[in-house]
Amino acid sequence: MSMLINNAKVSFEHAKTAFNTSKLCEPDMTEANIRKACFELQQTMEFFLKGLIELKGEAFIEKHPLQLNINILLNIIEKGVMFINIQELKSILDEISQNAYKFNMWEASARYKNTFLTTENEIIKALDICGKLADYCDNEINCN
Repeated sequence: MSMLINNAKVSFEHAKTAFNTSKLCEPDMTEANIRKACFELQQTMEFFLKGLIELKGEAFIEKHPLQLNINILLNIIEKGVMFINIQELKSILDEISQNAYKFNMWEASARYKNTFLTTENEIIKALDICGKLADYCDNEINCN
C-alpha cells in the first residue's frame, strides 16, 4: 500500500477521534480538538489525493493546496489512465473542489490563527468526503 494512503488513513482516524472528543471534553479543550480535527481532515484529503496520483505513476504537487492535486488527477483521467470508477472519483473531486478554499485554510489557520472559524456542518461534510475517499482508495488498491 502507498505510504501516502496509509498516512491518510492515520490522519482520518486522528480527525474522527479529535472531533468526537470535542463533544465530550472540558469546554476549554473543545476548540483545541476542533482545530485538530480540521487540520487532520485537510491532511487526510491531501494524502489521499497524492496517494491516488502516485498510484498511477504520476508526480504530485508537494505543497498543500488541494486544487492543484485535483487538477493533476483530472488530467490523468483525461489522458485515459484507468480508475475503477471515474464518475465516482470525479464526484468526490468535485465535492472537495467546492470546499477547497475552506479545507486549505484548515491546514494553517487551525494551527496558527486566532481567527479560525468553522462550523459543525463543515466538519461533518469533510468527514463524509474523507470517508468516501478512504473507500474509493481501498477499492482502487484492491482492483490493481
